[in-house]
Amino acid sequence: MSEYSLVSVDIETTGPSPSVSEMCSIGAVALDEDYNRAEVFTVNLEFPPAAAHKWDNNTMEWWKQWPEQWEAHRYSPLPVVDAMQMFADWLDEMVEGKPLFVAWPVGFDWGFVNDYFHDYLGRNPFGYSPLCLKNYAAGVLRNPAMLGGSREEAFMPDGWLVTPESIGLLPHIAINDAIAQAMMIRNIMRYTG
Repeated sequence: MSEYSLVSVDIETTGPSPSVSEMCSIGAVALDEDYNRAEVFTVNLEFPPAAAHKWDNNTMEWWKQWPEQWEAHRYSPLPVVDAMQMFADWLDEMVEGKPLFVAWPVGFDWGFVNDYFHDYLGRNPFGYSPLCLKNYAAGVLRNPAMLGGSREEAFMPDGWLVTPESIGLLPHIAINDAIAQAMMIRNIMRYTG
């Protein structure tokens, strides 16, 4: 068994960073040593009282295109400290080895999750070393062009790219995005041997 277990993580938010916005939901998929989906976690987070909301106007306009997904994030939300404790407990109980946070790209999701774990629990069970799947894929392919812009699929080999839509799921729901991303992790890791 590896020292680390890969955990695909995706979040949804009300804006671009934890300093000016709130996290709506978390989706995570732990992968087994063969890079198959082993365990799944999802939780929606409560927002603070209306006067304290941190919502980015551009992001909230963007969410208007996705009303079904926005409503999904508001279903049975938990207080933030409880949600983060549940996530930490899930990582401790369900993930073998040290969990390794993996996202595409990692900067956005990691920023929120790291910040929330430290703000609400005083620790981050993932530690300090996330893995950016986008950077990893670019390195495997030796293609730095993948690192710019948002058209990564133009550079991905057949069979690597998985989107929620390509597997019959709605996009912009954290757990759906985490499942699709986990499938990409499997595809890329199996390619690399």
